[in-house]
Order: sequence, then structure tokens, then C-alpha cells
Amino acid sequence: MQLTPGTKLDHERYEISSHLGGSGFGQTYLAKALRLASKPTRVIKQIKPQASDQQTFDEAKKLFDEQVTVLEDLGQHPQIPNLFEQFVENQAFYLVQEFIEGEELSKEVTPNKLFSEAEVIALLREILEVLAFVHQKGVIHCHLKPSNIIRRETDKKIVLIDFGGVKKISTLCLNSQGKPNFNPAVGADGYMPSEQAQGNPDFCSDIYAVGMICIEAITRVPANKIDENPITHEVRWRDLAPNINGQLADILDKMVCRFPEHRYKSVEEVLEALKKLKNPLYKARQSRKKKSIFGIMGRDPVNRLNQIFGILAALFVVLGIPGLINIFHWNSPAENFKSYNSPNGEISIKYPKEWTEDPKSDPGTIVTFMSRKENNADKFLENLNIKVADLSTQPMTLTELTELNINQISESYSVTSDPIILVNNLPAYKAVYSGKEGSNNVTWLVVWTIKENKAYTMTFEVEADKYQEFQKTADDMIKSWQIK
Repeated sequence: MQLTPGTKLDHERYEISSHLGGSGFGQTYLAKALRLASKPTRVIKQIKPQASDQQTFDEAKKLFDEQVTVLEDLGQHPQIPNLFEQFVENQAFYLVQEFIEGEELSKEVTPNKLFSEAEVIALLREILEVLAFVHQKGVIHCHLKPSNIIRRETDKKIVLIDFGGVKKISTLCLNSQGKPNFNPAVGADGYMPSEQAQGNPDFCSDIYAVGMICIEAITRVPANKIDENPITHEVRWRDLAPNINGQLADILDKMVCRFPEHRYKSVEEVLEALKKLKNPLYKARQSRKKKSIFGIMGRDPVNRLNQIFGILAALFVVLGIPGLINIFHWNSPAENFKSYNSPNGEISIKYPKEWTEDPKSDPGTIVTFMSRKENNADKFLENLNIKVADLSTQPMTLTELTELNINQISESYSVTSDPIILVNNLPAYKAVYSGKEGSNNVTWLVVWTIKENKAYTMTFEVEADKYQEFQKTADDMIKSWQIK
């Protein structure tokens, strides 16, 4: 029987506000913590064993205590809810957890939205990076699906919720020998591989679920509606996304293989495969002669950017790198760097103390940092600039922007690239290419992304033969950059 709003629990410490959902396994509620001054919202999960005899209750209590230990340990990760406390009342077990304000991933992964390859890769990385922590703790989630992943409102990071292990408690019964017996079907239809359905989940069972979430995103077909090959029983989805990058498709196929021994053995293996992924947008498509924004004003990349932002400060930009912020942590010696915050608070970054802010500016530029002159023979100063442009009058997706840019750049320069990265949890593209600026051989590192109808770019410019020497400095600046 469901608890009604106003019901008080644990000696009137919590008051039920609303019912979030549940099943025969248990119920989930929102509640107010009455004894805290601000009466913050908490999530309370009620778990009740199906049988009510004392032996079953005692076995369930052992399992509950084990689960509490696991959830306390997992809650150390900033993208997993904290477990505040637990209690037992009226033969039911209760978990009091952090309330994550945001939207379920099921609001993003819908038949109405077709994810681009960049968005799928970004989503895949976001989930796997948190799941890696879970698996390192020896825990299998067992219940990954879009509705159990929250996009947190405050920072737009994903948060994993509803770890399926608690269901062991609620489905506990004792067999004829008085031993614990569990319902093996713990998981979600469409995201649960066969071995999990048979009660034998493994770490690669979670990998299967993540693969199905991403296949659902890139095909717009619900996971439980995607057919299987009638002979092999492998998931048959490629025809639903015929234009997908073959390498990405191979990764997803391996994630969702029918037999667990054919899947990736660990999250780290999947992440490593993603690092080697070459996105087709980085290949010049000579058959397409569309002009990019870069191509409007000539071929010199720096002048092109300056002229374009001067004329169309609304059309686009290229961003930054701070997706690397989600992969690496800022660890440059604080004494060697100082902080910059833009006047409007839109961006912040750390840059070398010996570098200076260039007083020159052009439309669209937020800031430019210049290295110091080493000697009289030093004719070229390494520099990094950040630009922003408003796209509201001429909307453009990141994929469209990238395709035009890469096609145009590739007509004149040899482009190399890293895998798609994240910038403030948004997919971003990074390109490195070399060419002439006057008499200098120059290498440019450019990363771009779009956020809320604005395009951001960070461009690092260095003499080609010094690129390796200055790459660490550029990476450190990039890692520290934040878009507010």
C-alpha cells in the first residue's frame, strides 16, 4: 500500500510530499526533512520483502545492511546520489537519498530527437566515465536505462540513480530448505542482456545496457522495439541508422553482442576504443563544394576568423576544449599561472604568469593571451585567443558547423584531430592543422562547440617546430577554461 502525502516517517523526521513511482519491488517518494532548518527535499525508497515471516525479514535485513554499505561507498562520487541515512519501520526498509534536480535522460532520448554521432559519442563517454567508478567498486548497476539517468540541472552532468541491487531485498523469499531465493529478472526490458535475465549479471551486462541506450538515441527506436536477427539473435539495428560512422557502429555492436564473452570486458576497453575513433567529419569531402564561414574571406585562418567575426558576429565560432575538463583534472602548478575572468563572467581561464593579455581586439574576441618575447630573434609570439558569436539570428548545429569548417580547412591544409571531446558536458570538435602565416610555418589548434545559441572557440597559434614544446601549455590552459 502506497504512502500518502503528509505521512510522517522515522519518528516524524520525514514527511512524504509525493509518490514518484514504483512496482512490486518497492516504492519511491519525495519527502521533506523536517528537522533540518531549510526542510530540504529528499528521495525516500521504501523496500518491503514479499514474505513477512521473521526468518525472511532477518535475511532481508542482512541484505539491506550490505546494500547500505554499497550505496554509502558509491555516494562518494559526485555523479551518484549521496545516501544520507537508513531506517527500518513497520517491517519495511527505508533509504534516504539525495534529491537530484534535473530531467531524466528519457526526456532527451526520445523518438522525436535524432542524436548526431557527436552527441552519441559524448553521451557514451559521460555515462561510461561514471560507470567506470561503479565497476571499480565491484558493483554492477543492473538497472541502467534512460529513466535511471538524470541530467542534473545545476551543471548538466549525468547522474546515475536507482541501483538495481536493492531489488534483491524486496524479492527475497526462502526456498523449501530455508535458503534465500531471488527473482532473477532484475533489469529493464530492452536494456537487459540474456545472462542478466537468467540471474547471472556481469560487468559487461551494464555495458550492454549503455550500448542499447546509445543505439536508441541514434535510431530513435525504443530499445525494446529493436528487432533481433532470427538466426543469431544479435540486435539488428544498423539498417535503422544507415549513415552512421562504421567505426562507431562496430563499437556499439560489440557492446551489445548477445554472448557476454564477445563484448568488451570492461568500461575502460570501451573508452579506449572511443579514443581511437576517427570521425568521418574530419575527412575532406571533395565532392561537396559548399563554402564554410572560414572560406568567405580568403584562406589565411587567422585573418579569416578576424574578418568573419567582424562582419558576421552572429554566425559562429569555434570552441574550446574544456571537455577535456571532464577527462583530466587541472593540475598545473598554481604559482605558474594566474586567473582571468571575463568582465561579464561568461568565461574564466588560467594562463601562464609570464604571458600578457593582448590589448588589441577585434569583433567577437573575448581575450587574447600572448607569450613573452624570448630574445631579439624571436619574431613570432605564441598566442591563444577565445572568441564568441551569437547564432540566434542564423541557427546552426554543431555538426553542420563542423562539417563546413572541416571541409573548407581540408581544401588547403592537412587536418589531424583528436576524438570528439566534451566542453562543459557539451560535445566539441578539436582540429590541428599547419600552414604559412607570412614567412612563418605555423600550427593552429582549434576547438569549437555551441552552447545556448552561442558558438565559442579557443585557438592556439604557435610556430610549427615549437608545437610539441608548447602543447602542454596549451593543454593546461584548455583544461582550466570554463564557460559559465
